[in-house]
Amino acid sequence: MIVIHGVNYYPADIEETSAKSHPALSYGACAFSASDEDEDSLVIVQEVSDEAVSSAELSEIAENIRNTILASFSLAVRNVVLVREDSIPRTESRKIQHKKTRELFRANALDKVLYQTESAAEKDLSGIDIAEESDIRELVIDGISSYLGISAEKINVNMPFMQMGINSEMSVKMVNKINTVPQIELAVADIFNHNTVEKFTSYIYKRFFGQKEKAEDLDSLGESELADLLAAELS
Repeated sequence: MIVIHGVNYYPADIEETSAKSHPALSYGACAFSASDEDEDSLVIVQEVSDEAVSSAELSEIAENIRNTILASFSLAVRNVVLVREDSIPRTESRKIQHKKTRELFRANALDKVLYQTESAAEKDLSGIDIAEESDIRELVIDGISSYLGISAEKINVNMPFMQMGINSEMSVKMVNKINTVPQIELAVADIFNHNTVEKFTSYIYKRFFGQKEKAEDLDSLGESELADLLAAELS
């Protein structure tokens, strides 16, 4: 049994869904949580029966597995490992050995690996320079892409985060990560109050960078223009 955010999932259900997601895959699959502490650590090791599959196709297959699991169970898959057929550890009666497969994965010792998705590297955002609203949007989309394992171009910027599959824990992590950008100090509630990429992006930019933009506009004004503006404000 896999427990994620207090909900029980049968590995066999996830494995069957993974195996049926592409014709190049065999029935052999193993789903498990790689971490005892991080509940968002679902891993699927999936056997590939078609040896003629190219590297580009393997990447597409891995992404398709993630998308299928997300759509079927509302679960984000942290890692997909594609291996050759019959390379997942089994018992003499041909049952998948989940514990051993998990141990091999954590030791980076799985056999006959063809392709493995990488958990997005933790980017250092402390040196990020925000010049435009699009810079914020890119950071938000990059975070969603990382947590859900889907390509950035497939993210609907007007879809509520919860409908995408971004749960509360992911939301907190995203806020904490964005808060490492200079000048940004978000509260966790902000991501729930502005619950789409467009709304969240606009809120962050206007709140933390709008004054800078206004100041730059004022700096460009001449003395007479500033005097007129001040008079208008006081009237």
